[in-house]
Amino acid sequence: MVVIPAGKFWMGSPESEAERRDNERRHRVSVEAFAMGQYEVTFVEYDHFCTATGREKTGR
Repeated sequence: MVVIPAGKFWMGSPESEAERRDNERRHRVSVEAFAMGQYEVTFVEYDHFCTATGREKTGR
């Protein structure tokens, strides 16, 4: 797992951007710290997870 620190950033296009659409308004986004896997999950790992937790395996 890798810890991603909390932070803030602007999302969306600035009003001065050419061909900007109305739904691309800039707004401030705040993200709390979180952790995520460093590597992608393989189908084998996912299958093990489903078996261990009794979940249904999704189609591929």
